[in-house]
Amino acid sequence: MTLHTARHRVVTIQDTTHLTRHTARHRVITIQDTAPLTLHTARHRVVTIKDTAHLTLHTARHLVITIKDTANLTLHTARHRVVTIQDTAPLTLHTARHRVVTKQGIANLTLHSTRHRVVTIQGTANLTLHTARHRVVTIQDTAHLTLHTARHRVVTIQDTAHLTVHTARHRVVTIQDTANLTLHTARHMVVTIQDTAPLTLHTAGHRVVTIQDTAPMTLHSTRHRVVTIQGTANLTLHTTRHKVVTIQDTAHLTLHTARHRVVTIQDTANLTFHTARHGLVTIKNTAYLTLHTARHRVVTIQDTAHLTIHTARHRVVTMQ
Repeated sequence: MTLHTARHRVVTIQDTTHLTRHTARHRVITIQDTAPLTLHTARHRVVTIKDTAHLTLHTARHLVITIKDTANLTLHTARHRVVTIQDTAPLTLHTARHRVVTKQGIANLTLHSTRHRVVTIQGTANLTLHTARHRVVTIQDTAHLTLHTARHRVVTIQDTAHLTVHTARHRVVTIQDTANLTLHTARHMVVTIQDTAPLTLHTAGHRVVTIQDTAPMTLHSTRHRVVTIQGTANLTLHTTRHKVVTIQDTAHLTLHTARHRVVTIQDTANLTFHTARHGLVTIKNTAYLTLHTARHRVVTIQDTAHLTIHTARHRVVTMQ
């Protein structure tokens, strides 16, 4: 366990394993029977978490947060009043300035919205919703949906499979019986995609993008030269100002980097990587890795399990 807190009143933790805790200005925090939990919150009053597995919670200025029987939950909210989640599986919630958010019986949900009035989701699987300035959003019986919209009035989606939609300034968007396509690019010259399954591609200012034999991939990059990905599964890549990025045989990878030169990752499983101003990063045979570093020169990690590292101004970090 790694616990980093500031200005807390009461902190109670029972039966936790591989817990990383970074909080600020909390009153009461109670956690029971949690496994690989990462909690980053600010200015909360009450936070109660029970029977959670692989939970990542990032919130700001909340009043009450209650989570029960959740698995692989990631919650990022700001200025909420009430958030209640029950029986959710792989949930990711990113909202801002909401009034009420209620979800029941959802699986693999990702919600990113801003300035909404009402959001109702029932019986959804692997949903990712990114909206801004909406009035009403209703989604039923969706599977592997990723929705990124801006300035919409009404969005209705039924019986969709592995859909990702990113639109701007629409009035009405209706999609039925879609399968596994998502392509959102800007200012590209060449885009080649072959034999892809549940692909989500979000790029800007790229020259060449080639993807072959990918499965549930999400790529978000800016100002790249060359991006090559082969044999990837459930990949999420968010990079900025990179020159070369090569990833092979990765599973459930999430990469968030900035100002890197070379990034090489092989045989990784469930990796989350957040770095800034690195020179060389090499990771092999890692499992459930979460790396948050700043101003590093060299980082080498081999055969790690359930690792969470948060460092600043390091030169060399080696873990085996």
